[in-house]
Amino acid sequence: MPTSAEPAIIYFVRHGESHSNTENRIQGHSDSGLSARGIRQASKLAKKLSRSGIQKIICSDLGRAKNTAKIVAGQIGKKIHLNSSLREIHLGDWEGLTTDEVDQAYARGYQRWLKSPTKMKIPGAETVPQFHKRVRTVAESLFDQHPGGPTLVVTHGGVIASLLSYWLRADFDYVLLNLRVDNTSVTVVERNAFRHKIHCLNDVSHLSAKDLSRKNIFTER
Repeated sequence: MPTSAEPAIIYFVRHGESHSNTENRIQGHSDSGLSARGIRQASKLAKKLSRSGIQKIICSDLGRAKNTAKIVAGQIGKKIHLNSSLREIHLGDWEGLTTDEVDQAYARGYQRWLKSPTKMKIPGAETVPQFHKRVRTVAESLFDQHPGGPTLVVTHGGVIASLLSYWLRADFDYVLLNLRVDNTSVTVVERNAFRHKIHCLNDVSHLSAKDLSRKNIFTER
C-alpha cells in the first residue's frame, strides 16, 4: 500500500480524435465515436504506455474517452473505471453545432469565444467556476487514491486545460488559447507533499505528422 509520503503520478490523456472533432462540431457532454485516425492514435498511445507501469485506468464516461481507454486497457491488461466528473465542460445550446453554425446562430459567437472563452455566456452551459470546481476536485481525489504506481486518466481537452491553469497558476483563457492539448497527448503530473510537478506536457511523440489532429475546438490551430 502507498504511504502518504509517496508521490502520486498521473498520466492525463486527451481522447483520440472523434468524428465530431473532424467536423468542427462542439461536443461538451454530447458524443461521437472515434474517427479512423482517432483509433490509430489510441493504438499508438497504447503501445507507448505498454511499459509505463500503469496500475489503474480511470476515464470519463463519454464514449470518445471510453473507446480510447479500452484500446489502451487491451494493451496493458487493466480494468477501466468510469468517472462522470471527468467529462468535458457542458456547453449548453452550442452542443452538437458546428463552429460555423454557432457563428451564424449566435452573432459570431464562436469567434467571440475564441478571443475570451470564459467571458462568453452560452445558454444552458455549465459555468466556468462550476467546471473548475468539478474537475479540480476529482483530480485531487485521484491523486489521493493513487495505487502505488502511475494512474492513467483518459479525459478531455478542456479538463486538462483547467487543471493546467490551476497547477501553473495561469489564466484559464491564456491556457485555452496558447497551450495545445492534442488528441491522445500525454501530460504527466506528480503530486508530492508540497506541490504538483509537471513532468511532460502535451507529449505526442508516439504520433507521426499524419496522425496529428491539428484542429483544436478551442483554437482551430
